[in-house]
Amino acid sequence: MNIRPYGKDDRLYCIALFNSNVPLYFAENELNDFEFWLDGKDQNILAYQNTQKEYFYVLESQGKVVACGGMYLPKNEQRINLVWGMVHQNFHKKGFGSELLKYRLEEAEMFFPLFPLTLDTTQHSSGFFEKFNFTTIKTTENYYAPGLHRIDMVKIK
Repeated sequence: MNIRPYGKDDRLYCIALFNSNVPLYFAENELNDFEFWLDGKDQNILAYQNTQKEYFYVLESQGKVVACGGMYLPKNEQRINLVWGMVHQNFHKKGFGSELLKYRLEEAEMFFPLFPLTLDTTQHSSGFFEKFNFTTIKTTENYYAPGLHRIDMVKIK
């Protein structure tokens, strides 16, 4: 297993990861937002106007990209937001998501040791993050799509 920064050659693999997780973990209409994030990474620019730093990683197993995930530091805020974390559906429940999350948590701790971590996810993934001491702070029903609720979570250091 190898975790490394995302590169342009990873784009199609990451889109395949996303598509493998529709409709249970992501709504189909979120693909445009994900591609916009990847556009920023491909052009080596910030994807979001409200950020001052962005990071994105891929996890390879046997030379194949099986997971990806990132984080960003919002402008004028002292928090780190985790984004676009996913594992290809064929590789769920094999520990790849845990390893990539641990890596991102370690990176956040190294770069921004005092900042809390936030994220939004669905009701299908919130239990995974609870295992890493994230706490739900808000639930918005049918946010992403009908039956796909947004769960806002925080991890205080």
